[in-house]
Amino acid sequence: MWCCATGFPRAASVPPAPAGSVVLVRSVDRGGSPVHAAAPQATAPRAAAPQEVLADRFARGEIDEEEYTRCLRVLHTTPGGT
Repeated sequence: MWCCATGFPRAASVPPAPAGSVVLVRSVDRGGSPVHAAAPQATAPRAAAPQEVLADRFARGEIDEEEYTRCLRVLHTTPGGT
């Protein structure tokens, strides 16, 4: 069976559309996957720096000033304490 609009053979499994109907066609890109807008990339939450965690604990009252300064000193002398 031939398609009258394009002149190409019609797929055997697709019946002709009734007169006056609208046919929707799904377009695909060259890779064969459906064309769609790219979803925004979600970014992972940034891990807090050790000093930020320490400052937050001090601000919440979980540790006192003496412990805060002691831990801060340790962070500044420890590799990776940034």
